[in-house]
Amino acid sequence: MSVKVIEKRFEIGASTDALFCSIQSKRIASQVGFGSRSQWELAIAVKELVTNALSHAGGGIFIIRAYQGVKSGEEPKVSLEIEVEDSGPGIEDLGTALMDGYSRGRFVDGENFAPDRQSLGAGLGTVKRLMDSVRFQNKTEGGLLVRAYKYLA
Repeated sequence: MSVKVIEKRFEIGASTDALFCSIQSKRIASQVGFGSRSQWELAIAVKELVTNALSHAGGGIFIIRAYQGVKSGEEPKVSLEIEVEDSGPGIEDLGTALMDGYSRGRFVDGENFAPDRQSLGAGLGTVKRLMDSVRFQNKTEGGLLVRAYKYLA
């Protein structure tokens, strides 16, 4: 079995990085054969994760890997892995953080709405719905590592 890996790595630190990483991810997904819908789902998930790293940790690292594996006589197997790592506070209660409407330690609703808030609190739940598999890991030295996968059907 031979495996071809495409890997791109980007520093996250500027407000334009979320869009840039999203566009690069969509381009790579197209390059390895993902359809339009999967490309857009990936692009949205990347934008959400990179935006979170910027908002909650001031930046981090974004990596995308495309794996193309071929066994003799079989169709190629293709998957995409995205990884976002930051040095922020991590996520104390992951279960609650994945619920729509939860942002920065509280639910965003009519009673708790603050005009200075710039989030609907749907980002992590959206990532979980759009990707085939997602893993969140609070790092012992601080920060968060998120790995999410999309598989070509």
